[in-house]
Amino acid sequence: MLVKASLPLLAVSLFSFAAIAQTATAVHPDPSRTAADPRVRMQAEVQAHAAEIRHAWIASGHKAAPPTASTCQVTGGKILTPKLNLTNQPAAPEVQVSFSGCPAEGISEIFVYFYPTITGQYLYSFYDPSTYSSPPQTHGTVAFQVVGGSYGYGEFNVFSAPGTWTLENLYIYDRTGNYRSYGQANLAALFPNVTIKLVNKLKPDTAPPLFTAAQVLTPMVSKSSSWPAFGAKLTLSDDVSGVSSTSVTVCPPAGSSASCVGWNSYVSVPVLSGNVKDYDYLCDPSTHDCSAVPKGTWTIYGYGACDVANNCASDYNAADIMALFGTTTFRVTK
Repeated sequence: MLVKASLPLLAVSLFSFAAIAQTATAVHPDPSRTAADPRVRMQAEVQAHAAEIRHAWIASGHKAAPPTASTCQVTGGKILTPKLNLTNQPAAPEVQVSFSGCPAEGISEIFVYFYPTITGQYLYSFYDPSTYSSPPQTHGTVAFQVVGGSYGYGEFNVFSAPGTWTLENLYIYDRTGNYRSYGQANLAALFPNVTIKLVNKLKPDTAPPLFTAAQVLTPMVSKSSSWPAFGAKLTLSDDVSGVSSTSVTVCPPAGSSASCVGWNSYVSVPVLSGNVKDYDYLCDPSTHDCSAVPKGTWTIYGYGACDVANNCASDYNAADIMALFGTTTFRVTK
């Protein structure tokens, strides 16, 4: 069974401001959390997608037990396209997966993630057996190939890094939103080969964006203003695919129980060289309630950017932040 599918949207909520689309996440300070490693970002999206599936299942009138590991098990697999060339389209991985043991509700989706040897890029593909009205699949063998996805999704593109790409992660979801994950060591035991050799003689982009300057636009933020947001201007360049998104993470005063806030800002047109304004909305994005936002001196915890090819750069070093922004703090007032 070969499925050529359209791409599902992983769970993100969009918010518009000054022609910039943004997605919000609250994070706690953790030096190991770096946007430069797509594996960290993908794990967060995997968990969010499980919640999205579970919500859709309950919203369709079904009952669901508390989340747990799915009983679905992958019993084998094969990469059907061990070599791809960007000059021969579609340059999309085709993957075969055998599974069994799924609950009576059946399988929901299978996601596979590939990573190149040296860059921060990634590519994922997926299998989706269609809607809840389809007969549940509790076991079987499926082959899938996603064609027509955007950068990083479904198929390689002109910016993809040439060389070896390795299947490092597989996630199998059931219809109730539970999932089971498989890492590189697990997959090596289930797949006879876990790599794809990609030939790209077009326009590969293997370098992340370069920051040259930054400026705090809001040294003081009032909680009672019409837009209580921290703003920064980032000067950066990426002369191949162009900058697609930026982020600045800010943290509340020491001793506060509030979380740090980080927004990913997506530009409407890739930036090869220039300025990008990045805003962190400090209040609750769903209710716009600002009562829990602590007053006082907030700290710029880190900054980052990704290009269209999904190469990312980030920095959480206080000395580097001071050198780039000229400060590491701003104030929040009532």
